[in-house]
Amino acid sequence: MMLHLETELAELGIPFDHNGNHVQCFPHVINIAVKTALKVLSGSTVVLPDELSDMMELPNVVAPDIDDDEYLEALNGDPVACARSLVTACRASDQCRTDFWKMIQEGNEGNLFDVNLPENELLRDVDTRWSLTFLMIDWVLELYPVISCFLNHAKQSEIYDHSLSPKEREVLNNKTPTIAMVFPAYEQLLDALKHMQRRLKGISHGIGIAIIKIEEYMSKGRTTHIYALAMSTYCEYSHSVT
Repeated sequence: MMLHLETELAELGIPFDHNGNHVQCFPHVINIAVKTALKVLSGSTVVLPDELSDMMELPNVVAPDIDDDEYLEALNGDPVACARSLVTACRASDQCRTDFWKMIQEGNEGNLFDVNLPENELLRDVDTRWSLTFLMIDWVLELYPVISCFLNHAKQSEIYDHSLSPKEREVLNNKTPTIAMVFPAYEQLLDALKHMQRRLKGISHGIGIAIIKIEEYMSKGRTTHIYALAMSTYCEYSHSVT
C-alpha cells in the first residue's frame, strides 16, 4: 500500500518514502498494552473499589448524519450480529456445510452466479482471533449469491428468516477510512486510563504500564508521515462534505 502511495504522490511531485511509513495495527498495540499491564498485575491480589460503576463517563456518540431511514434502521439492527447469526445457521450441522459447499460447486458449474465464487466455508468469528469478524463479513458478502440460493431451498425453510436485507448488506459493505482516527482514539484511551489510574489505586501501577506502552507506540507513530497525511486528507474531505 505504501509503495503504491509513493508512486501516486511522486506523479504529483510530492516527496514520500515508503520506508518507515508503516501503519501500526491499532488492536495489536492495545493488545500489547493490556498484556503488559496484566503481566505486572499477575500474581497480585487486588480488591477493586465499589466505584467501578461510577467510572468516567464515555463520550456521547454522535448519530450519523444519514437521511436514509432504511439504512439507519439496518444500522441500528446490528447487522454484524445478523451476519453472525446467519453464518451460525448455515453451519448448524455437517450436512448443512456439505450442502452449502455443493451449492457453490453446482452454481459455478452451471454459471448460476455472475462470477465463479470461491469454494469457501463460511467463517464464524471468535474473540481470540483478530480480524476474523472482518473476514466473516467479507465472506458473507462475497458468497451471498450462494447463501441466497441455499436459504431459498426447501430443506432450509427453517433458517430462511436469517436472510440479510439489501440494506443490511449495504451497511456491512461500507468501508470507512480509519487511519486518521488512530491518534485521536489513542488520546481518548489515554485520558480514560489516566482517569482510572487516579481512581483505582490498587491496580494503578498496572494501568501506568499500559499507558507507557501506548505512549511508546504513539511516539513511534509520530515519526510516520502517513498518519499526518491521512489526518489532513480527512480534514479536507470533512470540509468538502459539510
